[in-house]
Amino acid sequence: MNKLTKYVALPTLAISLFFGQHTSIYAAENEKKAELEQKQKENSISYLEIQNSLSQYGVQQKVQVELLSKLEKGELWDSMKEDSIPVEEETVETTTGTKTIRKFEDGSILITGILAVESDPSSYKPLGKYDGVTPGTIIKGSGYVSYKDAVVYYDDLVTYIAFNANFTILQGAMDFIDRVWEPKFKSKVGSATNISVGIIQAKETLDDPAEAKMDLTINWYNGGVGAVTYLKLLVGKDTFRPYPG
Repeated sequence: MNKLTKYVALPTLAISLFFGQHTSIYAAENEKKAELEQKQKENSISYLEIQNSLSQYGVQQKVQVELLSKLEKGELWDSMKEDSIPVEEETVETTTGTKTIRKFEDGSILITGILAVESDPSSYKPLGKYDGVTPGTIIKGSGYVSYKDAVVYYDDLVTYIAFNANFTILQGAMDFIDRVWEPKFKSKVGSATNISVGIIQAKETLDDPAEAKMDLTINWYNGGVGAVTYLKLLVGKDTFRPYPG
């Protein structure tokens, strides 16, 4: 009887262990499946937002589908490539500053600009933390124009990056950047790491503009790597502009 008990007990233990391991593997697979479904749901919502943004800029439905297909494959839009030349370009003045809209051969869109509005110097108050909506302040004086809390931004309707800057345009003298801060990143299909912003060259020279730069590494959820890895503010020759843009 004791012998029989030993022979029965060993297989029972083995079966018990097998079912225990199988249950654990099944639970892990279910968890991965749930995570994948959630990510797909989030991506579908993001893609809908991208489509809505493209529609606002007059991009046709067929072209939208082609652009979203590129994203799915991890391919860059023309607007995301630094060497791409736009087929159309328009600079417009808005209530919150100046922006340039560029349209590319594949139908993609790029918007760059500086958010800032003219104000009485006595009414100037620092913005503090940038909330993505409130523009900076333009202060004009004799022979100078100062931009305080201006927001330099890049938006290709998939990724938005920006930073705040104080800079001054001097008539007949060297323009300069005196402060940059608050780098911002938003993406509908990815995340960013190694985000930093700083002044590369504070004062314009005869050969080069004053320059500030925001660096970052963009990682798309599908494994692709975004092409936009920096945004610059260039100030010189009594003008300024974001770059790329």
